[in-house]
Amino acid sequence: MKERSVKVKITLLLTVLMTMLAALMIVFMLIFSNRVAMQTARKQLTDTLRANLSCIELKDNQTVIQEGFFYSHNGVTSLIYNHKQALIAGQIPVGFQAEASFENGVIQTVDTEDTQYLVLDLWIADGWEHGVWLRGLMEAPNHEVLTRNLLTVAGLTLPLF
Repeated sequence: MKERSVKVKITLLLTVLMTMLAALMIVFMLIFSNRVAMQTARKQLTDTLRANLSCIELKDNQTVIQEGFFYSHNGVTSLIYNHKQALIAGQIPVGFQAEASFENGVIQTVDTEDTQYLVLDLWIADGWEHGVWLRGLMEAPNHEVLTRNLLTVAGLTLPLF
């Protein structure tokens, strides 16, 4: 049997090392992309809701919504509930059917039939007993679609390298 030349051995070694490096890079991208997508969605929900929080004012048990309040912005739906947890402003998204308990300042993950939502509630107090709840809803990032897109891009670009 004919022994391989040094050129062939080096080429095979570099090919194996580059394949291992590409596989390792894809694994790390898959692990961290889901975390980054979820952190970005949580930050977007929090920032949008806090911006809307500054546009709500309570006067004599009346809720006054000032200019600059967005009911739907950046994929976040904002809803206003009274102290008895009855909806007083905003429109619940069509796909959101679940009942989530109100927890001040806690981002909850709520599963519905079709999708998963991130829910954040903020309590705006008006005295001891009265106030309103500001609730933000946002669809959670779909990990399956994200993974499929990432693998497609990697499958198309890595052979070029």
